[in-house]
Amino acid sequence: MTNQGITQGSYNAGGVALSFGTHDGGGAVDISVRDLPHSWDIRWEDIPRMIDALRRAGFAAYYRDEADGMSPHIHAIAVGDADLSRAAALQLTGRYGYFRGFDALPQPDGVPQPDDSGELILCNWMRELGYEDLREAVTLYTPPYEFIVGELYQINMTWGQELNMRSGPGLAFPVVHRLPHEIEVTMVDGPRRSDGFTWWLVRLTDGTLGWSVDAIDGALTIVR
Repeated sequence: MTNQGITQGSYNAGGVALSFGTHDGGGAVDISVRDLPHSWDIRWEDIPRMIDALRRAGFAAYYRDEADGMSPHIHAIAVGDADLSRAAALQLTGRYGYFRGFDALPQPDGVPQPDDSGELILCNWMRELGYEDLREAVTLYTPPYEFIVGELYQINMTWGQELNMRSGPGLAFPVVHRLPHEIEVTMVDGPRRSDGFTWWLVRLTDGTLGWSVDAIDGALTIVR
């Protein structure tokens, strides 16, 4: 990369809202793709080479730009870094993650998008750390969903945000818990309509029960 610059590093908790908490811990870096500090032109020819080099070095690296709601840059997460934030770790193995062959960005409809930044690289040392090629294991359920009582689902939120779990099916009921992105819940009862939302009673693995909405502003908050 010609005249590259680090635009965001690690341990930058809350520093950039669009980062969804991926830079809160270690192992995360954003790299400029512009010819700094000269023309500020995007160095298109360098982008695929840099992504390939980063992936070979052990990073899940992606090109991001305005289509993703961000300024052009390369986003990279270090595979195996012990200090990764939860959001960064999910970019590796979560529903939308690198090792599943996706672009590591949560989607409002719950359907992951393919990784178009480069090829998945899985080294032996990554396998020794417990990482594996998860592309063949992917089972997707496209919306609209037919929620089934007794089955497992995942919370689908923008990283860094949480879904409220309330004591009853309505905004007047107090919040009893906040559910982070990709936590698993079991569907217990529902639906109930209240306050313009559709509510479902869900149970956490520790037995905690509460009511949550299945969509906010058209974006699904509970997915399979």
